Amino acid sequence: MDPFLSLPAELQVQILTQLQTSSLHQMIRASPAMLHEYTHSKSYIAGVFISKDFDDELMQDAMAVLTFPDLDAPDYPHEAVEHHLEMWASKQLSNPLETHDQEAIEDLERLRIRLRIFMGDYVAKAIARVPFRQYRQLPTPSPTQAGIFDVDRLSDSERRRFFQAFLRYELLSKIYSQTCSLGLYWRWNWKKLWEVRDVRVGPHWEVEALLCVHNYLESLYGAMIIRCNDAMAREKRSPFRRQWDGYDTHWNPEYSPCLSKSEARVAGTLAHHGLDLVSSILGVANTGIGGCRRLGSWFKAFNTEVHNRSVDSLPNTDLGTTTHEAPGLYKKLLGYSLLDTFMNSELYRQRAWAFFDDDRFMPNRDTWELFSGDVWQDDIRNNIPYDHFKGQAETLDDDSDDYSEETRGHGKRVVLGPRRFFARQLEGELVVFWPSSTSHNCTFMHSGLGAYAGPLGGSITTAPTVVDDGQVSIANQHDVRERERF
Repeated sequence: MDPFLSLPAELQVQILTQLQTSSLHQMIRASPAMLHEYTHSKSYIAGVFISKDFDDELMQDAMAVLTFPDLDAPDYPHEAVEHHLEMWASKQLSNPLETHDQEAIEDLERLRIRLRIFMGDYVAKAIARVPFRQYRQLPTPSPTQAGIFDVDRLSDSERRRFFQAFLRYELLSKIYSQTCSLGLYWRWNWKKLWEVRDVRVGPHWEVEALLCVHNYLESLYGAMIIRCNDAMAREKRSPFRRQWDGYDTHWNPEYSPCLSKSEARVAGTLAHHGLDLVSSILGVANTGIGGCRRLGSWFKAFNTEVHNRSVDSLPNTDLGTTTHEAPGLYKKLLGYSLLDTFMNSELYRQRAWAFFDDDRFMPNRDTWELFSGDVWQDDIRNNIPYDHFKGQAETLDDDSDDYSEETRGHGKRVVLGPRRFFARQLEGELVVFWPSSTSHNCTFMHSGLGAYAGPLGGSITTAPTVVDDGQVSIANQHDVRERERF
């Protein structure tokens, strides 16, 4: 007997809106009555949760991401981007909670939930006693995934810092990734968003928070590349050939025994494409050995392209000085002499030091141990790398290690651009966000660093799709997204 069945609808809604996000999902899975009321009052409940997580400033950040202009449409994309940033800087973007735009509210709610998944995954890795193994794990789109930190445990200020950094990093990725595809080639500037608002010197910890997000996305690609290497090394038909140019020693140190320099560079290059792309690729990496083999070919092609085109990596920035507005852990750690090396600055970012009020979530170790490169390397040596697929059965399509024209009829969809990162991902989907190359028998990426179609706000583009019978057809991507709404 469902104990909530006898409650009036108004009381059910009140209960649902008083729950934390993680508890809400558990509630609607356990109670059919609450699930029914949640479905009926979804927009109202979503608005309540959005207003809890997004204040007026964060709402502007979120809407700047959602409504970023479609750069394929305007005749003057440079002006379109500048106008959009001016609207954001002057806080003139509409608030869907005030205009009662139901579609925008649904988009905001999915964006909020997906951001919380990435945030929870990042925090779980940042506070791990031995992050080496934790950083090898990949998140899934499920808000109830085991191992993800419950972000409701963060203080309001901590949670706000995470939301702001992820949203503004995504906005920066829109500015620089998509405009570069149009030949504008704006050099990445971490302080761009302050310059737009005529702020001469912004809080340095906020810039550092953006670097932390970049480091986190970089680590996701590193983990995926390693997983793909494990999958491709199991290929029985032919030996796994890997371009090797020495171990990386200047990237995330826990991967230095696992990634080549070129692979580390690929991870850093892909990270600046933001959350749309990484969400789509995670959907493939989490499908098993076969998916990772296809993805391995995808990474290999991109590796070659980056090497041939000499793509610039993102500029770094110094760690700055403390201010009274800075987070507590940030101020505390600036006093350590460990900041002198690049490796240690990377360790600080992996520990998400720019977000926490204090070290209450950190494992019970001395602070200097948590942020010491020497201690970190000892942890790595004491935790031998493992094969992610050891003991796993081969999947049906594991004989195909390339996601090519010949393999498109295996029930997999091919889309022109990555889905919005908060949209539902289809299992086995692999992104094609620029023209294919005849030199590679796999899904290929044009490394003009730009260029996937469709801004996060949802453009209408045509995309080649594959239906179940293997026939390639052209579908309106907007219609596809409409059919796949939650």
